[in-house]
Amino acid sequence: MSTPCFIEYLKFLRKQFDNDKKIHLIIDSYSSHKAKKAVKAATELNIELTFIPDGYTDTFQPLDVSVFG
Repeated sequence: MSTPCFIEYLKFLRKQFDNDKKIHLIIDSYSSHKAKKAVKAATELNIELTFIPDGYTDTFQPLDVSVFG
């Protein structure tokens, strides 16, 4: 996923909830997720990004643990 694509996803996600509600998004540490433009866009959209450390996605990613596990 490219950084512009991830930013579009953040905008889509923001539209799913009231603007005054903070969104907490747990994601992996992929480079496009951590790009300065993406982090800035998330902040402007009232989305808090929490990054799963490298090498721990399969252990900590919620879908992997509870749904796909």
